[in-house]
Amino acid sequence: MIIQKIIDELHEIPEDHLTQIYEIVRSFRLELERERSHNPDDTPDEEIVANLKQGMREALGGNTIPLDRMWEGIDVD
Repeated sequence: MIIQKIIDELHEIPEDHLTQIYEIVRSFRLELERERSHNPDDTPDEEIVANLKQGMREALGGNTIPLDRMWEGIDVD
């Protein structure tokens, strides 16, 4: 079994280097978790904030769209 092979290898590493091995393994595991939880359809927070700021600038500058035209061209399925 691969887990036992990994454990056997760890026993051969000097104690003062085990912290480095731990950090490598932990970093690898966390990256796998991020990959599994990442949704490519999610909009990055930075983009959302930039869009909100742009919308506020437009609204405060009087650059608005009448409510009856707001949803023109948007198809909802």
